[in-house]
Amino acid sequence: ACAILKAVSNLGVDAYFVAVLAWLLLIVVLGFFVHVLDNVIDTVYVCFAIDRDKGEVCKQEVHEVYVYLPVSRNHRPSVAVRTPLLV
Repeated sequence: ACAILKAVSNLGVDAYFVAVLAWLLLIVVLGFFVHVLDNVIDTVYVCFAIDRDKGEVCKQEVHEVYVYLPVSRNHRPSVAVRTPLLV
C-alpha cells in the first residue's frame, strides 16, 4: 500500500500512516473472515457429531471427510512412544 501511495500521490510521510492504517484494516477484515470460517467448520462438525450419535447420515460427503478426524482437537494419535532426552 505504501509503494502504491508513493507512486500515485505526493503524500510524503502521510503515505506511511495511510499504509499502516490499510494494513491494520486488512488484518481486521481477514481476522473476521477467519472467525466466521472457524464458526462454520465447528457448526458442521457439531452436525456431524449429532448425526453420528443418532446413527444417521444426512450429508454423505461430510461424513466421508470427518470420519478421518480425531474425536478431540487435543487428541493426537501416538505412533511412537516418546523417550526423554538424555543429556
